[in-house]
Amino acid sequence: MRRVGVVVGAVLMGWGAARADEGPPGTGGGGPVATTVRDASGLRVAGDGRLRFGALLQGWWVLDHQGAARHTFRLRRAEVALQGDVASGRVLFGVMVDPAKVLEPASVRAVDAAGKEVSATRASSALSVLQDFYVGVSTPVADVSIGQFKIPISYEGFHSSGELLFAERALLSRGLGTLPFTGTSYQSAADGLGLASGGYGDKRDLGVKAEKRLGPVYWYLGLFNGAGTNHLDSDSRKDLAARVEVFPVAGLMVGVAGYVTLRDGLGAAPGAKDRAEADVRFEAGPVVVQAEYLFARDHNQKTGTMTPSQGTYLAVAARLPHGVEVAGRFGWWDLDMDADRSQVWEAAGGLHYYLKGFNANLKLDYGFYRPTLPGLQDTHEVILAAQVKF
Repeated sequence: MRRVGVVVGAVLMGWGAARADEGPPGTGGGGPVATTVRDASGLRVAGDGRLRFGALLQGWWVLDHQGAARHTFRLRRAEVALQGDVASGRVLFGVMVDPAKVLEPASVRAVDAAGKEVSATRASSALSVLQDFYVGVSTPVADVSIGQFKIPISYEGFHSSGELLFAERALLSRGLGTLPFTGTSYQSAADGLGLASGGYGDKRDLGVKAEKRLGPVYWYLGLFNGAGTNHLDSDSRKDLAARVEVFPVAGLMVGVAGYVTLRDGLGAAPGAKDRAEADVRFEAGPVVVQAEYLFARDHNQKTGTMTPSQGTYLAVAARLPHGVEVAGRFGWWDLDMDADRSQVWEAAGGLHYYLKGFNANLKLDYGFYRPTLPGLQDTHEVILAAQVKF
């Protein structure tokens, strides 16, 4: 954790200083050096290009209770990003890393080939800090990019992590494994039934995408490996994703999205996943109402068939005077629509204080989760989150 703080601190301190880039290729490093220029839209690079910096920093305290109470401090996000354009805005680029995702390996006991018990280390988190990367071209009708980025599934999962109504996403987007302590028991119960429990949203993949906001319509079309974040493809099968958001009147968004693994027909295939989604968001003055419904099918390794699942939530937030906000959310997630005991219900309430909108705020949220999965108890979760975003 200390190294994470040093890295983030050094990066942020470096932004306050003037920055120099090497000259064009062919100078061998000994040619002219072009000093970047700071202006209102970022740093000027490559002549007429622009480079902009951003960060999303979130520190959490989490209390979890399922039979016993436990609490922990957590660096939830330490996202540092740069993005910009060159060639008069025709070429786009961006990269985002999150050092907080990488934890030190854990020490475990294992058995070697001779049957002797030995001490070993095991990765307890992702091994790479890379989250987003893209290089693309911009045209009047489409921005086309290749790289790694979020797939367009779940409204909360697709849009900014720093602009959520609650500190954490709804259960159908975040997945069972994100609960700080009891997530392990939820995961084990789901694994025992061969069910997917990783949530639908906030997922990244390698691929190519085209997107654009044209008046009251935003559209997105993407083709992905389907292997997940920082994984190379192991076959020629790809995943196709599409999203459309319409803004018919001020404050109203109606969206639909779809995702399908391309294969012969829609039968079962290892790693196959299908998604269909509808969502709505309405803002009227200090009140925000947001809802999602998502239907999914995932390949079940135990049965070799496609397991259907679905989930939904409704969230409401109301801004009060002096930057105070109250919020409520109710939802459920059925991990296997063909099974009798595979649901998790959730209810949440929050008290938030916005010092400067999404740029600086504090959130105190309580969540209650009632599972019908065998062997699991009700779970209570309290999150106190501090955020800085720019």
